[in-house]
Amino acid sequence: MEMYVLHLEATSIHYENDIPMPDNLDHWRPMVRHFAQHCNRFRADCWPRDAAALAMFQPYVETQSPPGASPVVVVGRLAPDLLEMILSDPFDADGAVKWFTLLLAIDDTIVMSSAHNGAEIFCGEVSDEELAWIQSILPQHVRLSTWSKEEMAQLPGDQPATDQRLDAACVSSEILEAVGAAFIEALVEILSPAGEAAPAD
Repeated sequence: MEMYVLHLEATSIHYENDIPMPDNLDHWRPMVRHFAQHCNRFRADCWPRDAAALAMFQPYVETQSPPGASPVVVVGRLAPDLLEMILSDPFDADGAVKWFTLLLAIDDTIVMSSAHNGAEIFCGEVSDEELAWIQSILPQHVRLSTWSKEEMAQLPGDQPATDQRLDAACVSSEILEAVGAAFIEALVEILSPAGEAAPAD
């Protein structure tokens, strides 16, 4: 069975306080529900000004970024009731996803990454059937790009691992753009570790 690396990007945006926000995220909830069905861990990031959006995660947090870190990062157990809370109230008043980044993982292996407040979604392994389903639910003005694993292996430049470790990213305090081929810059963000994570209270 062919498996693909997938990247979605909202191409219709508006600006709130000079911050780009996607206009239509109708695909976000069904994609999170689908890819979370076998996941047991999460990671959520917010800028300090939006840290209140992380409150729902606190009972499930196992590790978090050190005090004063930017962004604020929490990692923990993705319980079924937490997933339902995420799905029931994911958007802010501007229609964007509340969390700058939300990662869903099986153990420490990331399955799905929602980035830039939902404007981008990255999945490391998508089947033909899943790809057809995703195409059927996408609203207008969302760009879909896919690469087979063979195509990814032939690309020049530094390529982010599709099985990026969840805990390695949880202590990040700085977001660095990926380097190498031009599409890699849009494909995924690489987070640079900045010290030991502080235990959750």
